[in-house]
Amino acid sequence: MTAKQVQISDIGKVITGKTPSTKNPEYFGTKIPFLTPSDISESKHVHKTERSLSESGMKLLSNIILPPNSIAVSCIGSDMGKTVFIKENMITNQQFNSIIPNSDIIDPEFLYYFFKSKRSFLRNLGAGGSAQPIVKKSLFEEITLLLFSLESQRQIGKILSKLDTKIQNLQNQNRILEQTAQAIFQSWFVDFDGVTEWDDSELGKIPKGWKPKKLGDFISVEKGLSYKGKFLSTSGIPLVNLGNIEKNGGFIGEKIKHYTGEFKTKHVISSGDIVIANTDITQDRLVLGSPALIPPLDSKEIIFTHHIFAVRNNSGFRKYFLYYLLKTQNYHQHVTSYAMGTTVLAIPKEAVLDFQFGLPNDDLINKFDKISSDIHESLFQNNSAIHTLTKTRDTLLPKLMSGEIRV
Repeated sequence: MTAKQVQISDIGKVITGKTPSTKNPEYFGTKIPFLTPSDISESKHVHKTERSLSESGMKLLSNIILPPNSIAVSCIGSDMGKTVFIKENMITNQQFNSIIPNSDIIDPEFLYYFFKSKRSFLRNLGAGGSAQPIVKKSLFEEITLLLFSLESQRQIGKILSKLDTKIQNLQNQNRILEQTAQAIFQSWFVDFDGVTEWDDSELGKIPKGWKPKKLGDFISVEKGLSYKGKFLSTSGIPLVNLGNIEKNGGFIGEKIKHYTGEFKTKHVISSGDIVIANTDITQDRLVLGSPALIPPLDSKEIIFTHHIFAVRNNSGFRKYFLYYLLKTQNYHQHVTSYAMGTTVLAIPKEAVLDFQFGLPNDDLINKFDKISSDIHESLFQNNSAIHTLTKTRDTLLPKLMSGEIRV
């Protein structure tokens, strides 16, 4: 497998993104997706961006529209090295350098995986002498890569892409499973489908026999470790942090940090525990108060940061009923009404503990918990497979790119 060293400028056109003036709201609409680093997860593609541009916004930036098969790479700040494979016409903000590849020279899939293997390299490249890490367009164009024959590139791209497709399929299954459990909870405990007899209560009308209760009647919450940055590490004890909690609830496994410093027993949680975000660094309040279930992790001990509450369930309250209760709109509206702060929002413990809800009979709760337990067992099995596939991909990636493994 012969190969030669080339620069990025040799294999395609490099474009730096731009943001139209936010003083002109007419530039923003629904015509074309507008990509920012916050839109990118660890997935290969971005299926939805938070913002889009209008027809006039698109015309203003028509010279930097990225066609399908382009590769966008974040080149500024803490998101340095985030990479996405563009599937539809898209415009990025100024934090991206992107390549429209010459398909006669380089396979777009291969180029995507090249940059996936270079995140640490990009961070080091952008760190030189600047308070804000940045890889400018001129420096980006000079990055070199080992260019194999087009056929070898395609084979490498296919191998890695198949692994990513399997990961994506499992992630899609997990979304459907989660949505199924949430839909059942909504039907039984929020919409009260099929209920014909009612009682009056301080909450309004609730199904006959249900009791108005507060979360504080069943649980307590505990704030996590105020950690020191110097003890953050690539190894050590898993440290669950704000980045692990999805907007509106859920766990993001790839955001786990690791910690080597001291902590107390009260800062320890276990797989299967529920945690709640008590802080939000945005103003949209979608993370604030949101819950996450800690999945099985390869560690006997897990700790959590001060930006998170751990739920201490000392009453035997059913876990999955509680978890989906914390994902309801009523709970979210209640908890965010306690938000304090201007730039960084925070909630006190009372925001969670004072939430009132209708408590059903044990039989209905137990029935839901059994259904949800089976669903989450499938979720955990899928997550285990995702972990294995991701590890395989990440092991193969640098070896294929360097030619250590030949195809």
